[in-house]
Amino acid sequence: MAESDRLTYDNLKLGEKRKEMFLAGKPMDEINRECAFYLNSRPVIYGLNVTDLGVASVLARLALLLPGRPGCGKSQFASDISNYFFGGTGKDGLALEIDGTNKELNIYDDNFSYLDRKTASRKLSDNIHRCFFDLEEISRQSGFTQNQFINLATGKIVSPKGEETSIGKYGYSSVVATANIGDGEYKGTFEVDKALKNRFGVVIDFDYEMFKPTSEDLRFIRKLSEANPNVKKSPVRDISGKIISASKEISEKTLNIGIEAEAVMDFLTFGLNITAEEMEAKFRKALKMFPGPESARIVEKTAMENISAL
Repeated sequence: MAESDRLTYDNLKLGEKRKEMFLAGKPMDEINRECAFYLNSRPVIYGLNVTDLGVASVLARLALLLPGRPGCGKSQFASDISNYFFGGTGKDGLALEIDGTNKELNIYDDNFSYLDRKTASRKLSDNIHRCFFDLEEISRQSGFTQNQFINLATGKIVSPKGEETSIGKYGYSSVVATANIGDGEYKGTFEVDKALKNRFGVVIDFDYEMFKPTSEDLRFIRKLSEANPNVKKSPVRDISGKIISASKEISEKTLNIGIEAEAVMDFLTFGLNITAEEMEAKFRKALKMFPGPESARIVEKTAMENISAL
């Protein structure tokens, strides 16, 4: 693989790159042409911040759920990934946005098939070859309708006749979903079905302080963005080929990650859905099981250094 075809950590920066260019004195028109918007440098664990966790889920093909109250940035995060990594939702893009606020949503008919008038039957559309799916406001759908999202999170669609079709490109597909969950405080929303929740490998709940942008992030967001609450459209850029290649290589490497890495990955798998105190307790337990500096560095080593080396 040519060096220019390799995925680097710099390729994956979203709002961090916008901040870096601003601090370097670059003009705003150049920054807007080259940079995405979403910025969340809240540290989570050993060199990984919240943005890193979301991007890592895309690389690992783990369906990502982003719950949070309106205005927390979840839709901006999903939109940036769509436009900046996968070329957006246009004709030549590889992303597809599915609007959960549509009360008559039928994913198979509305997004993945069309009516062939000659045969009076539905045929699959080219959307099955897109590889990034942005599911917006899935909690706006009732539990029955939410079932349509379950198959997407596992890389397939199912016709009304029960026929399954894989979606994606070269075996790769990725899903990011946003939701307003809360404690019944959001009107017009439904509890997310447990079976659907279980399809998401990573959940970053922005209603918790531990996942919110830092005060410095918020200052830069206000300084570097227009003063309106709408989602900003990032530059359209397609690095899907690099992401797909990196995802395949990461999958091959994780077949034999070693017992220390497994311990910390167990921590990450369960830790993202529990309190900060429980997270710390689980990680300390993992370090006691496998003492030594290598355990403490394994997250940064496997997530950051391996990505940069791809």
